[in-house]
Amino acid sequence: MKSIRTITRLLIVVGLLGLLGFGYIYFQKNAQLKVMRQSDILMTQVENVKKLVAVEGHFSEILSHKDYYTFDVYPLRKKALVRVKAKASIGFDLGQITAYTDTEKKILYLSEFPQSELLSLDHDIDYYDISEGTFNYFTTEDYNNLNAQAKSLIKQKIAESNLYSQADEQGRIMFQNLQDLVSGMGWQLEIIPQP
Repeated sequence: MKSIRTITRLLIVVGLLGLLGFGYIYFQKNAQLKVMRQSDILMTQVENVKKLVAVEGHFSEILSHKDYYTFDVYPLRKKALVRVKAKASIGFDLGQITAYTDTEKKILYLSEFPQSELLSLDHDIDYYDISEGTFNYFTTEDYNNLNAQAKSLIKQKIAESNLYSQADEQGRIMFQNLQDLVSGMGWQLEIIPQP
């Protein structure tokens, strides 16, 4: 009699475990991940700009970061390999140019063309090979510092490149085209010095 009760209990336990397992598998297959996203976008300012992009430079750099406490061993070390891709736009702020005309004499007075400048720098960062130690790990501030270092590195590479001289050459060509256009209409173009 005891063996029948034991077998019955064992069959009930196995049956319940089977039902629980089946229920778990069924739930896992039919459960849908629910994701909620919220976004509030506000336009805070609209600004008219008078900027002319003369050249664009595309950069790709690898930045290696490693720091550790006292000894360079795994629990005390963190390191990251970061790829930085950037696009720099070099050009002119045409809002700095002053222009006025003398219609009787058919003269267009124009101030000197401004120096080329960095108009925009767009960069993306991809983090590769991030490894953290037990006692030394990356914080949000570390990621922000890596981002700032990457941007600084790209600005340094822009300064070392010939993008500014190429933009200045493009500016001279555009200025010559403007002068040809004005003279083709029977006008004169005179440059007034910047104050």
